[in-house]
Amino acid sequence: MSISVVIPCFNEEKNLKKILNKSIKFIKLVKNSEIIIVNNGSTDNSIDILKKTNFKKKNIKIINIKKNIGYGHGIKTGLKCSKNIFVSWTHADLQCDIFDISRGYKILKNTTNYENCFVKGKRINRSKFDTFFSFLMALIASFFLKKKMIDINAQPKIFHRKFLKIMLTGPNDFNLDLFAYNKLLKKGLKEINILVNFKKRKYGLAKGGGSIKGKISLSLKTLKYIFR
Repeated sequence: MSISVVIPCFNEEKNLKKILNKSIKFIKLVKNSEIIIVNNGSTDNSIDILKKTNFKKKNIKIINIKKNIGYGHGIKTGLKCSKNIFVSWTHADLQCDIFDISRGYKILKNTTNYENCFVKGKRINRSKFDTFFSFLMALIASFFLKKKMIDINAQPKIFHRKFLKIMLTGPNDFNLDLFAYNKLLKKGLKEINILVNFKKRKYGLAKGGGSIKGKISLSLKTLKYIFR
């Protein structure tokens, strides 16, 4: 029994070295785990950095997607290559610590009826504005989807692979997080939340919600997805 972790990377060249180092430490910490790093159509030097690595014996897989179709597509591509009983995904911006997954995995695998439970992060140490914004979006989603949700886009997401086929039918954009959360709740799974320290991004640019303009754009796309 172990876990597969998908990390989609889009133009994260300055974060890749640390991501790879953390991945090596993770697979040493979590027995039989695997890390699947997806170069999601990056236009920077990410692919050159990844080509120089050789982790075949370390349970680290590198997948290269030539054209970026979307955040969700990158995750789904990685999920298709996963092999373990539990599957998970997180972000490559280092605002989310990969070792949060090891904590969540330990809790999940020791939970009675773990096949019908899932783990999701709940971010702390965020600005009041960001916290309120996430609360508002979760409130709207909860009302219209008729399922109580909190901090929808928080990472990680960890669940049993018997739900993998469902996840692969999800959207190709950032709404995959909302899709997955909603589907798992509608399947009657028990939600287990873990507090995760949300760090500041050191390198690269936020892919959507890093600015007020970005948040408004993501909100409109989320509402369109909910109401479609």
